[in-house]
Amino acid sequence: MNEILDYIKKVQAPLDDKAQQFVQRVLGSRGTIASKEFIAPTQPLDLLNGLKPYFEFGFNTNSGVEKVVQNWMEKIETDFYRAGIQMDSSLSEALRGGTLLLSNMNWPDLQFGRDFTDHVIWDFVNERFGTIEVIRNLLEKIPFNSPRNSASYAECKNFVSTSINGYGNSLVIQLHYGNDIAFPILVAAVAYMLDLRFSITLRKALYPEHRP
Repeated sequence: MNEILDYIKKVQAPLDDKAQQFVQRVLGSRGTIASKEFIAPTQPLDLLNGLKPYFEFGFNTNSGVEKVVQNWMEKIETDFYRAGIQMDSSLSEALRGGTLLLSNMNWPDLQFGRDFTDHVIWDFVNERFGTIEVIRNLLEKIPFNSPRNSASYAECKNFVSTSINGYGNSLVIQLHYGNDIAFPILVAAVAYMLDLRFSITLRKALYPEHRP
């Protein structure tokens, strides 16, 4: 089973022709990119309608700026991070990072089960970011039971910490952000990941608190 899981972890879906053309155009742009944005669901209606995250790039052409949209895929990120492709805003970068972290958690979900992984994520995020108000407010909305006595805890936590800390390192090493910008982006990406994974915004919209 471990060999199968290792294989699944390494395999990424191949890009279709449209995605390949998009990546090639971005990587070969040579200064023709006018804008780089990442769009992801942030509002309850977006979440209910199943909005998929996507890139929206503008390319300078002889007839003006051409907007090109491409659905997010992990393989695209592999190429973009390797090439140091930044988004134009910290918001886009954080949404992009949160989407990547959400995708990364599919592997421990498969290995350890989603409920177990949820508790490990809570525990690690609490240790690493628990004093930051935006994270603290989210954690307090998430039920938690410590899985530390489980034999699988260390292995799962290692994957979660490597994923989150590795993303933070990539912001500096691959995307060349300074630490003063990279850390707030990391915090916002983790917050976005928590919000979507635990359906916090969606639950609040569907089941608003009744106040007298």
